[in-house]
Amino acid sequence: MRKSFFIHLFIVINLSLHAQDLGIYDWASLQSYRSGYDVTETPNYIVYNAKSGLVFINKSNPDDVQHLTTIDGLSGSNISKIRYIDQAGQLLIYYNDGSFDLMDGNRDIVNFQDIKNNNVLVPNKEIKAAVVNGSHIYLCFSFGMTEFDAANQVFTNTLSTEGGVEALTAAGDRLYIVSNKRLYSIQQKDNINISYIGNWSEISSPSGNTPNFKGLATFQGNAYSTFNKNIYRINNDGTTTKIDTLKTIQSVAYLNAGNGFLMIGGSCNADELENKNCIGEIALYNADLQNVDYDRSKNANLQYAIEVGNKLWLADSYHGFRYINLPEMTAGIIDLNRYSPWSDDVEAMLKNKDALYVSPGAHSPIYQGVNNNQGLFTYKDGFWTIQNQYNDPFFAFPKPISDMSSFAYQENTGELAIGSYINGLISIKGDERRIYDASNSALQTAPGDPYATRVSDVAFDSKGNLWATNVLSPTCVYVRGEDGTDKGFANNYGVIKLIQFAIDPINEYLWCVEPSRGIIVYDPGKNTFVSSDDRWTLLPIYSSFEKQNILPKCIYSDTNGRIWVGTVSGLFVIDCGSEVFEGGSNCETKFPIIQDEGDLGPFLYGQQVNVITEDGAGRKWIGTNNGIYVTNPSVDEVVLHLTRENSPLSDNNVRVLEIDKEKGIVYIGTSAGIQMYRTDASIGKPYHEASLTIYPNPVRPGYEGPVVIQGLAHDSNVKIADINGKLLFETMSQGGQAIWYGKDFNGRRVASGVYYVLGTTTLNKENPQGIIGKIIFIK
Repeated sequence: MRKSFFIHLFIVINLSLHAQDLGIYDWASLQSYRSGYDVTETPNYIVYNAKSGLVFINKSNPDDVQHLTTIDGLSGSNISKIRYIDQAGQLLIYYNDGSFDLMDGNRDIVNFQDIKNNNVLVPNKEIKAAVVNGSHIYLCFSFGMTEFDAANQVFTNTLSTEGGVEALTAAGDRLYIVSNKRLYSIQQKDNINISYIGNWSEISSPSGNTPNFKGLATFQGNAYSTFNKNIYRINNDGTTTKIDTLKTIQSVAYLNAGNGFLMIGGSCNADELENKNCIGEIALYNADLQNVDYDRSKNANLQYAIEVGNKLWLADSYHGFRYINLPEMTAGIIDLNRYSPWSDDVEAMLKNKDALYVSPGAHSPIYQGVNNNQGLFTYKDGFWTIQNQYNDPFFAFPKPISDMSSFAYQENTGELAIGSYINGLISIKGDERRIYDASNSALQTAPGDPYATRVSDVAFDSKGNLWATNVLSPTCVYVRGEDGTDKGFANNYGVIKLIQFAIDPINEYLWCVEPSRGIIVYDPGKNTFVSSDDRWTLLPIYSSFEKQNILPKCIYSDTNGRIWVGTVSGLFVIDCGSEVFEGGSNCETKFPIIQDEGDLGPFLYGQQVNVITEDGAGRKWIGTNNGIYVTNPSVDEVVLHLTRENSPLSDNNVRVLEIDKEKGIVYIGTSAGIQMYRTDASIGKPYHEASLTIYPNPVRPGYEGPVVIQGLAHDSNVKIADINGKLLFETMSQGGQAIWYGKDFNGRRVASGVYYVLGTTTLNKENPQGIIGKIIFIK
């Protein structure tokens, strides 16, 4: 089954554009491409597998580097193997789910899902090897192998055998496979069925030993394999000849060959290497089958190698794209670190006027830290800065900062607050950086865990107080005032784990997620630092459809003070304000009822909700394990559902959403990294700006995209008229932004000329205010 790639609603842009260059409905990738996990070559490029995308390095100009992702047409993000099939002119991209793409020289893509959909023959989609032979490619699995004709784009043979196929090569007129550590061969003839294992001949193990063959490659016309760390040539008569004993490799993973070198890769034998921290190693043998030394100074965890012209290109899972210069055997590296985050891990994001802040985060199922010490990722002006224990002493001493879970920003003071499951609370204010934990603040450790101060979430209230949830400590809620005074507050429910909270803008209660109980609401009273007037209440999330309490996952308070709770089975709303402390049916949690494909029902019933937020127009953005749902402000209509299948969204597991409401840009964090998507909404003020910002303006011939009108008051009525006053178009702004496609009410493109924009406020109907702008069309 094949699927040609197309996009009809989304406009693809180049990665080099900054956020401010994004057009309406444009996407851009902020996914990691610091490392190459696999490597191949096309006629013009060295191509690396960066897991969530591909990196193309121009052979003739290594400074020309391109990053391709789902935004550019790839069918997925979790890439496992890549191979170029020269005789077919196709690049194969195999994904972890079993689907694969073929990309031609024009970068047109066809997707195949035969392996993905065949759960009987191929229950395990993990690929062990991908080997090119002419216009065919052999894909090896735990069940066996399948042969695919890339020129005609059809499967031609499938071999099923106990133990699967671990390696394969073609030499002369024979195919060789390693299956269950045994070595087999077969002659490639039209009358011999390679799909039947009985037609394959086993090649005896050297000296009659227990079979332990690993890897296969063809070098200078002969097939080679390894056996118990020894290299063997496989002779035409089925015998084997020992070539050498591997010294620098502990366990062989693969063999590959070029014109001048046989390459054998595997885990490092640290006893034979200067770098005792080495993980992955490659041993090189020249045309005389002599082991050749080379500069290993830039190696870390080598995964694969290819020989191309005067270079060996090395895939290394650590940062950088490595190569060995031939014949000097010196090492080089292409460093793309400033263009990429440290990894695709994302636990939390915050966007302020200066930058986007990202934490890779992580915590265990019981809400302990897991020592994720990748640090703080900052994206500003198109470049990334990484701060962690490897490059910044503040993040290393007295103990490494890790497992950062949340952000809060105070615009008046410029303080960035960060919660950590290990280190407590990190405060960054310009050059002033400080850590607050159980040793120097009112924060406390959890019973039985004296070394970690677990802070799961942080937020500033309207008075400038910084609030935090202190997981499993005796005082589960913490506050620090603007003057530095701090205090922890005990609750009425014993030791609990509050993992996330929202402060409603009306009463400034803390609505906290307790994942095993429900929502715990805390009212700090009139005197923030005195507990005598505090109130606590527990609000279970009860589903009237499932007739049981549902476990909450996340929480959000919208601008109107309504509380939205995401659970393991749907979205709930709480709309009762201060009545939450009075009890009664007025404060029950409720499913929003929404129309979906003609049927009315509870919204997202049965789906896990991971994150909730809203854009400048008040529309709710809800991240689930099935993509992103966008609703109208009242959550009774779905206006957009973005999935991996219908958009460039990299993965359906959406974990984090952060919206720049002024620019209308949504930062999407999934299991495959971060993407940006620009919506048609930006936040509006109660009044118009001094003048409208309209772009493009003038509208040049051939432009068919949206004309963006910014600077309007929130939810303005917008009219477009010609110079004679004839009304051509009317709409409502989304927040403070309106869109016009240059067409009249009948869908006809307007002629060249000057057109007027009239925006009128609707929030104050007794005293509406207007603003006028001008658009020039050139046809």
